[in-house]
Amino acid sequence: MDNASQPFDPCIVCPVTGQPLFRDDGTLKTADDTKSYVDDDGFYRLFVSEEGSDATTGEVLDFYTETPFPNYNDFDDVATFVQRAERSVFAKMLRKEVPMNARVLEVGCGTGQMSNYLAATTPSHVYAADLTPASLRLGIDFARGNGIEGITFMQMNLFRPCIKRRAWTSSSPTVSFTTPTTPKRPSCPSRPWSSRVDIS
Repeated sequence: MDNASQPFDPCIVCPVTGQPLFRDDGTLKTADDTKSYVDDDGFYRLFVSEEGSDATTGEVLDFYTETPFPNYNDFDDVATFVQRAERSVFAKMLRKEVPMNARVLEVGCGTGQMSNYLAATTPSHVYAADLTPASLRLGIDFARGNGIEGITFMQMNLFRPCIKRRAWTSSSPTVSFTTPTTPKRPSCPSRPWSSRVDIS
């Protein structure tokens, strides 16, 4: 196992056991090798299903795999992207509130436009989490193509998170938020989506 003495990222853990994860030839593994997760060329497949949720999960995955949005077709470069993003009052206000060296977690990032914007314009590290690989891939490709650093993409189940809880309540400033509901998002009656921002 590569770098067995140091976890891959102190903020990211196994979503099943809560154990630290270590790199090992393109995978992330627990120290005891009981759980492993694939590094899919830029994002980590840390999604774990919840019992009884497969039908809803499949519906959401199918929808966003076929139609991942919003895309990046309107942006020639990162400067155009940032300029367009700053037309949003919410985006500008959020950027101004991100402290120096903060850890930022966006849950339900979709194609990662907000995460890429914050990574490009703030001195922070951004964790962009979503259910759909097709959406994450668009965000990764844009980040790579425009030299955006300080961002980690991961496929995650909001209800089986791979985020270490204590990492987000330590002395380092943190920002976490979920993306707003979109009209076309498949419904999940038992757990509605909402917009929330936490800064501590």
